[in-house]
Amino acid sequence: AAHVVDEASSVEVILQDGKTLKAEVLGIDEASDLAVIKINPEGIELHPLELADSSELKVGAAVAAIGAPFEYAWSFSTGVVSGLDRTIEAPNGFSVSHAIQTDAAVNPGNSGGPLLDAEGDVIGVVDQIATDGSADQSSGVGFAVPSSLVSAELKQLEAGEKVEHAYLGVATATSTEGTEGAEVAEVVS
Repeated sequence: AAHVVDEASSVEVILQDGKTLKAEVLGIDEASDLAVIKINPEGIELHPLELADSSELKVGAAVAAIGAPFEYAWSFSTGVVSGLDRTIEAPNGFSVSHAIQTDAAVNPGNSGGPLLDAEGDVIGVVDQIATDGSADQSSGVGFAVPSSLVSAELKQLEAGEKVEHAYLGVATATSTEGTEGAEVAEVVS
């Protein structure tokens, strides 16, 4: 997730055997809260996860999240897809559409970790949790950026290119004149 590495002076990856490697941030997109980092894989046996097609997901599908909630490394939680096509807010205020909602326990420290389907393929990147403002911990309503968005941006982020997004820049409000429709409240220059 972009908010995990954004403005970091250095980034490290800790492997399951405890080995720590320096990582390079290749690209960040704050509009989708995605980032790509790179390590030197020389001498390491890696088992890359496959990206699945999140557009094929159904509510009720089994999922699992891997991360380090509250710094408990290699935590694994399970649940289901609780909802699809949710809209969440990215760090720059843009909306991320088609987010995946899950009841798998995700907490601070899960961000950037994978949301896996029953086959062990990545269907999303864990991004945030719903809270009532009183506690930043699992409410049973977590969200992941869908793998379809990851796939669409991956090559640009790997190349360090800026990802462009369409932006209308118009804010509306309910009409106060007693007429039907919406009122243009603001237009971004």
